[in-house]
Amino acid sequence: MEGWAGKNRKQQPVQKAADATSTVPWRKKSPPVSKGRGKGKKGADSSSSSSSKRFRGEERDTFQRLKNLSVNTAKLSLQTARIARLLFAQAVITMFVPTCSLVLAMEEVVSEDPSHPEYDHVQRWAELILACLDEPKVPDELKDLLRTHKSTSPAKLDLLPFVKLCTAQPFARNPDMHVVSLEVTSEFHHLANAVIRALVSLGGTLQFGPKPRTNLEHLTQEALDAV
Repeated sequence: MEGWAGKNRKQQPVQKAADATSTVPWRKKSPPVSKGRGKGKKGADSSSSSSSKRFRGEERDTFQRLKNLSVNTAKLSLQTARIARLLFAQAVITMFVPTCSLVLAMEEVVSEDPSHPEYDHVQRWAELILACLDEPKVPDELKDLLRTHKSTSPAKLDLLPFVKLCTAQPFARNPDMHVVSLEVTSEFHHLANAVIRALVSLGGTLQFGPKPRTNLEHLTQEALDAV
């Protein structure tokens, strides 16, 4: 009985039990652990620190450049203001005059057309000449010259080509003193000399050299000194 049952039957191979260490198809493989991970992290931190230091260095450079630009701009502005004051002194006659009829006549002029300040200068010049003719303290020889000037220039517009500047204003801290500024062409230099002598006869003093620094110039210099 066991002969026929076993001779013609193909013997099936014995399947070995799955090894505990063999890989199961449905199980995911763990990703390989990269070597040197800690070293890479350290390198990234070092790169970030280097970038931060470089950024701070660029900030300092930018701040220094802006500081240099501000300082040089302030120095240049002071130099330009000084040159302007020197040129102004060469072209403009400046006098300090106490309160009198001459400066009051000039300061009473009201601007009729702010877009044309040259008309105001001519108007103040005309009022100054009339005040000189009416002022008893002005010498007669000066009045004769100014009277001739008035008669030969019947229209104030005739003065426009010759009178460039004529102003008067009180001091900010001493309203009893006034600064008078005059600028005329060479054709009117003899008339300007007569006006100067008239103002001197009333206590005025002729100023030489550049005007003093303005308040803005003083503030700029103080800011430079503090740097």
